Amino acid sequence: MKKTIYFFLLVFMCSNVLAQKNTVDFKKEISLEQALQAASAENKKIFIDFYTTWCAPCKIMDKEVFADSTVAAALNKQFINLKINAESDYGIPLAKKFKVNAYPTFVILDAQEKELLKFEGASSPTIFLETIDKGLDVNRTPEALAARFQKGERTPSLVNDYAFSIMQSGEELLGYDIINQYFKELSKKEKANSENLFLYERYSKNLADPKMQYLLKNKKDFVKSVGTAKADEILYRFLRNELMPYANGYNVKTGNYHAKNFENLIVQIKEATLSKAFDLMPLVAMSKAKLDQNASDYLDTCKKLFPTLTKSDRFLLMLVFPQFTSEPLLAKKAAQIMDTYSGEINELSKKVFNIVRADLEKKSQN
Repeated sequence: MKKTIYFFLLVFMCSNVLAQKNTVDFKKEISLEQALQAASAENKKIFIDFYTTWCAPCKIMDKEVFADSTVAAALNKQFINLKINAESDYGIPLAKKFKVNAYPTFVILDAQEKELLKFEGASSPTIFLETIDKGLDVNRTPEALAARFQKGERTPSLVNDYAFSIMQSGEELLGYDIINQYFKELSKKEKANSENLFLYERYSKNLADPKMQYLLKNKKDFVKSVGTAKADEILYRFLRNELMPYANGYNVKTGNYHAKNFENLIVQIKEATLSKAFDLMPLVAMSKAKLDQNASDYLDTCKKLFPTLTKSDRFLLMLVFPQFTSEPLLAKKAAQIMDTYSGEINELSKKVFNIVRADLEKKSQN
């Protein structure tokens, strides 16, 4: 009896200490049986992350989701969290028991070991928490969502959940039809409402999507409703996605470059009047340098403007540096740029980065 009390006291103390940290409190030191006891004692559910040591999406979840403070707070409050290697001696029978066939797979149980929810794959912190909230809410099951929609409910949260549920079932076109019809029926004020931002953030396919074009042309309404930073954040993401294939030369290489389309994109970037924090002009300058098709000048532009870019954009642009292996001097220039930023490359990207860097080194020595 004393051992049992001591065990629960230890679990409780560890939970309180780690809950204050910005990471999920995975209790690797206890078994599922012990977790069930702890869940019963603390009136919690059990969250299990089934992973493998070789799984890249699992590592992404560790670095980008389980280390997120919002995710950590939510999981530590509601669950006894377990991380189980599905290929270990202990994990193999459990993975088989819960029919785990992909990694990562997440399983949520109640204190009686009843499976409440199972889903798989890496996602963003927002989508991850939304999947759990929706999966554990009886009013947000696919059946419940469909019934509410058929009865005429058209609240933003219901439309978002219902369309997403339909898309997850494989009916992507039907999901977009629901979204686009909902968008058409909204008033001008409603379209700029914060609760309808999901229309632009989740269900706009690209910059040409009518919803994104509406945001671009009516930015002032969105600024009043959600603030400049949020409006700029959304526009920046779609404008950047459109601009990057010009900056890295992909559109030229694949024959998708059309001067009129590029000029129109520049006009839209200017119309967006993005704040300094979302400045796209360095990428515009790099795009123009790339279109001039002078490799040496382009690398000089990279060297000059790379400090103004995000780490992600620098990495994506360096991935196309193998195109500079045709001449030793170009290869040397490109290699020097990569060396400048090698320290900021994360573990998941290092393998690809090092392959590119090795190719440049080999050619620069010829």
